[in-house]
Amino acid sequence: MTYSGVVHFVADDGHQAIEICKKLLSFLPSNNLEPPPRLPHDGTCPYDDELDRIIPDDPRKPFNMKDVIYRVVDDGDFLEVQQHYART
Repeated sequence: MTYSGVVHFVADDGHQAIEICKKLLSFLPSNNLEPPPRLPHDGTCPYDDELDRIIPDDPRKPFNMKDVIYRVVDDGDFLEVQQHYART
């Protein structure tokens, strides 16, 4: 995965590979006529003080976008595709 963009997920063993597949499939509808699955949500997004510390005031300073994603989307449930490819 680190050298080529053709590998999307890497598992340590068969059990982990099945878990990755199950999680990936949980984002997809059963068929093309259905909408994707959705979890209930009240539409609110609570304020998170930690975001003020993660994102620097200086737009030229780097920060780890994954830290923002984990704090903002789906209660930290994030399945990253090609996690080890193009790490820059």
